[in-house]
Amino acid sequence: MKNKDLIINFDMAAECLKVMAHPGRLQLIHILMHEDHSVGELAKVTGMPANTCSEHLRLLERCGLLRGERESRTVFYKVAEPLLEQMMACIKRKFAS
Repeated sequence: MKNKDLIINFDMAAECLKVMAHPGRLQLIHILMHEDHSVGELAKVTGMPANTCSEHLRLLERCGLLRGERESRTVFYKVAEPLLEQMMACIKRKFAS
């Protein structure tokens, strides 16, 4: 390795990529790239049951990809990792029809 200062936690990276590697989660990320939404709104847009949607969001949040912010009684989810936009752009270029 040329750059000894560069230390990558491959275990953590693989875990986050595994979490992302689900069609429903990719869809949620794609939607949240454009606007913040609540679980109920996301469930309606995606057609997922709210409890399934909530579980996907929890996993993405645990990896640090999303962040939930409470406004009164509602939690709105937003993208927390700025580099996610580049990853999604790569996915879009490769797999958009």
